[in-house]
Amino acid sequence: MNNFKMMIKIAAFSGILMVKATNAEVLVIVNKTNPLNTITEKELYDIYLGRKTKFSDGKSVTPYNLEYTGNSREEFEEKILDKSRKSMSKYWSKRIFTGKGKPPRVVASDAEMMNIVSTRSNAIGYVDANAVNSSVKVIFRVK
Repeated sequence: MNNFKMMIKIAAFSGILMVKATNAEVLVIVNKTNPLNTITEKELYDIYLGRKTKFSDGKSVTPYNLEYTGNSREEFEEKILDKSRKSMSKYWSKRIFTGKGKPPRVVASDAEMMNIVSTRSNAIGYVDANAVNSSVKVIFRVK
């Protein structure tokens, strides 16, 4: 009976950790020279689904995704794009097959995302809030 109670406590504790891990704060970032200070959820939706190729000021935009190694990408896609990992894969397979677009470029880590966005004026990406520093500009908080 003691082992059973211990397993329940471990499972409950693990569940608490899982909830905390999936609720990371995700920030959308652009190059510091980008004149935008904010972006709408609809604009992010259109950019990351390949429906919009320019920022609202008319300059070209290149979106970057993180690998699925952490929680940031899944959180971004679920909250902003309203899509699961599987539905994103289907979406881009269809777009590629029909010649209607290519998915955003993928980077391996928050550090790589920070480096790319800080050195490319037309880049947009997202990272965990803990990774942000003064080399980029935050224009949106994923809620």
